[in-house]
Amino acid sequence: MPKLPIIGSVLVVGGGAGVGGVAMEFSKPKGRNISLAKNKKPSPFKMPTRCEFFWIQDSGKRTVKKIEESRLQREIKEQKTEDLWKRLDSDCSVKWKIYVAKRYVSGSSRMNQWVYEDGDQKHSWTVI
Repeated sequence: MPKLPIIGSVLVVGGGAGVGGVAMEFSKPKGRNISLAKNKKPSPFKMPTRCEFFWIQDSGKRTVKKIEESRLQREIKEQKTEDLWKRLDSDCSVKWKIYVAKRYVSGSSRMNQWVYEDGDQKHSWTVI
């Protein structure tokens, strides 16, 4: 007689584990595989490591051309407005695209100077 309660206990415990196992199986998400393997192929989409500079060609038509950073930096330093370059360099770490223009600046020795205006940054531009 003492063997009967022990067998009954084992069956109950075993049955409980079996039911728990089934419940766990149903709770697994289906169709989701997470892979942590590295992809050896380079991505076709590359983010620029630094911002891009665009020279406004026509404000009315909203057209711009890409300008190399080294050229823009050299020309800004030649016009002796290094504060402008410091501002551009600072904003470059925050923004992806910076739009600059050569415009008439009253009181300057040069007719057209590089300018960086907040209003120009808010427009949508077409690259030509």
